[in-house]
Formats: sequence, structure tokens, C-alpha cells
Amino acid sequence: MFPIWMRDPIPSVSDGIVDREVCRMGANDSCEETMTIKVKNCQTFRVYYLIRTNGCPKAYCFGNKNETASGHCVCPKPGTTGNAHTSKTPSPTDDIVIN
Repeated sequence: MFPIWMRDPIPSVSDGIVDREVCRMGANDSCEETMTIKVKNCQTFRVYYLIRTNGCPKAYCFGNKNETASGHCVCPKPGTTGNAHTSKTPSPTDDIVIN
């Protein structure tokens, strides 16, 4: 699976809806393809408008890439949608809505 990570920072609440660049990582952990998504910071959660990937096996990944134990993305099966919520202290990617 080729993970897709957001390259740009999470916007501030006052930024409203913004465009952010995401990057599909390749076999050598390098950016092989970039795309643009929309992101809104709603203070207590964030909304991501994700575009459909143009092939398989690609998936968006949420979390801190540097904190994964294996350095690899652990993602749901491509095509999975749903809501992710947390009750712990928020971090930049804790509250996610996927549509």
C-alpha cells in the first residue's frame, strides 16, 4: 500500500477552509505524487475533504508518520469511510471526519 500524507501544516481556526498538499509516498519513502485536499480546523475537531485516489493500492493515513513503530502506514482497507473520534487530549490529527 502506498500511504498518502499531508505535507502542509494543519490550518488555524481563523484560516477557514484551506487547500493543503498531500503526498503519495513511493517505495523509497519519497514523494511520488502530490494532490490537493481541503481542510478546515473547527477547533475541537478537523474536517478533511479527501479526493478519490486514482488507483490502488493507495490510502490516506492519519497520525504522526514519525511515531509509527515500523515506519509504515497502518490504514483501513481502501474505500473505507467513517468517523474517527477521540476523548484524549487533542493532537493535530486526533479528531478526523472522513467522507
